Parts: sequence; structure tokens; C-alpha cells
Amino acid sequence: MMPNGGVLRILWIWLIGLCMSEAFECYDQLELEENTCGIVSLMNAQRLSSDAWQEHFKSIPAGVEERFQWHYRKYFKRFSSYSYRKRRWDMKNGIRPDDLRDGINELHTSLGLPKLTLISLFRSEGDTYQALSEHFFKVTHQSLEFGYTPILIFSRFQKISQRRGGYRWGVVASHVVTLTAVSEGERSLGFQYCDPWGGRMCEGRLCVPTRDYWANDICSREDKGLKKSPCLVVDAQDSPVHSSRYAPHVSSVVVASHVLVVSSPLTEHK
Repeated sequence: MMPNGGVLRILWIWLIGLCMSEAFECYDQLELEENTCGIVSLMNAQRLSSDAWQEHFKSIPAGVEERFQWHYRKYFKRFSSYSYRKRRWDMKNGIRPDDLRDGINELHTSLGLPKLTLISLFRSEGDTYQALSEHFFKVTHQSLEFGYTPILIFSRFQKISQRRGGYRWGVVASHVVTLTAVSEGERSLGFQYCDPWGGRMCEGRLCVPTRDYWANDICSREDKGLKKSPCLVVDAQDSPVHSSRYAPHVSSVVVASHVLVVSSPLTEHK
């Protein structure tokens, strides 16, 4: 069961009409390098957030290439605090959720804006899927009410064969999107999002797992061990990490692993 036991409550933020209009276009990462979804989803969040938020981003160049390079040079070219001798973003590895948070918060600090909170969507010991889904709904709904569109991270975990025999589960791909709406249903959470892969508006669901898998939180410094089915599963067929794009005989799953949200309104930071 998902929050509110079967009562479907769709929460549209004020910008959905704008998103779906011909006048609006999401930034498209395919105009850049392949692994740019993190920074491009940040750019889309700036564009999709409320007018009050957008006012603070007007000084940033508008073109996709210029805006990406501006963010990269100022905040994401710096070395990571979590990956040895790697920059926060590079073409080969993309960006970690915690590096994305750090770069955004440095930008927000320079502009006098609220910082984003990186929330792990891995169940704690003893937590239920219902508690996890309620928490996800609460923090994303609040961020939308405060005018800032959350940034959601999908992670694909897969059973990987080892050279010496056997197998292990590991993350093989991640994708970052901008969340524009969230709804509560009886058996799943629905959401709408701006996908930087092609610059499209898409829909998806977060569901309770129906089969076992193993995954770990790469951003956790205390416990990086694999856990059995710790996250809600993503059903988003338009996503570039969806199972339809991988060999059908390979055991894998796409989960919602992290989300970046605002936890306080703009008025507290004037």
C-alpha cells in the first residue's frame, strides 16, 4: 500500500501548463556530451522552478552549451570530496549525487538561496516500503510547494558475472531527472518529470519490488554494504536506464536512489 490507502491525490505545480506548452523546452543533454544528465537536470530545475526562484538565475547564460559550461567551470570542475583524484563531473563518469549537491549548494550560497538536501531513498533497518514512499512524497511535495523542482536520481543495479565464477550485484548506470509533479496511489507513487535525455516531459511510477535484488548506497560513508531490495522500483519506460534497453536475460532493476530537495522557503533567505 502507498500513502493514503488508495486515495489518488494528484498535486500539480503551477508550472505544468508552461512545461507542456509549445513555448517551453527542456534543456536536452544530447546537444552536449552523453553523461551530462546531472548538470542538465540542474539547469532544467532552474528553468522549471517558480518565478521567484527563476529571478535569481537570470544572470546565468541561457543557451544549453553556454549554461552547461558556466556551471561546469564555476562549480563542477573542482575535485570531488568523495572520489579520489576525480573531478565532480567528467565525461567518462558523469557525477555522483553528493558531488551534484555540493556544487549546487555552492551556487546557492553565492546567490543567497536555500541549500538543497540530498535524501537517500534506501530503507533503514526496520522501515517499511510504505514509510519510504510517505517520506518521498512528503519531501518532494514540500520542495514543490516551496517553488523548487526536486532532482531525482535513478540507479540501475545489475547482477554482474565475475571472472573467477559466481556473480555480484553492482550499479551499472545512473540517470538524473527533474521532478515536476507527484501523486499518491494505492499501489504506487506516480510522478511527472523532465528527462534531459532528449529534453522531454515524461511520466513514471515508483513501485514496491515484486522480486528480490541487491543494492547499496554509494553516498553512505557509514554503510556501503549491499542490502536486499532496499529501494522503490522505478517504472519509467522512457528512461535511458529502463530494462527495455538492456539484454532481457540479465537480472537487473532500476530504483529511485536519491532525491535533492529544498527544505525551506525563499522567504527565510532574504
